[in-house]
Amino acid sequence: MSAAARRQQEARQALVKARVAVHYFRVAPLRQQVEEGLRLASETQRAGEAALRERDVRRMGLAFSLVFIVITIAGLWLLLRARERGGLGTTGPSEPQG
Repeated sequence: MSAAARRQQEARQALVKARVAVHYFRVAPLRQQVEEGLRLASETQRAGEAALRERDVRRMGLAFSLVFIVITIAGLWLLLRARERGGLGTTGPSEPQG
C-alpha cells in the first residue's frame, strides 16, 4: 500500500472518529479529530497532485521518445528504399573483369 493510500485511510478513520466525537457534545475532541482529518486530507491531496504531475512528465518523455523512434524508423526505411533502387552509392557484387 502506498503512503498516500495509507494517509487516505487514516483520513477516513479520522472522519469516523470525528463523527463519534460529535456525540460527546464537547467541542475540543471534535475539533481535534476534524483538524487531524483535514491535515491528512490535505497531505493526501498534495500527494495525488504530485503523482499527476509525475504522470504528465512521464507522458511527455514517452511522446518525445516515440517521435524520435518514428523518425529513426522512417529514416531507415527511406535508406533501404534508396539502396534497393541502386542509389546512395551502393556497391553490388563486383563483376570479374577480363
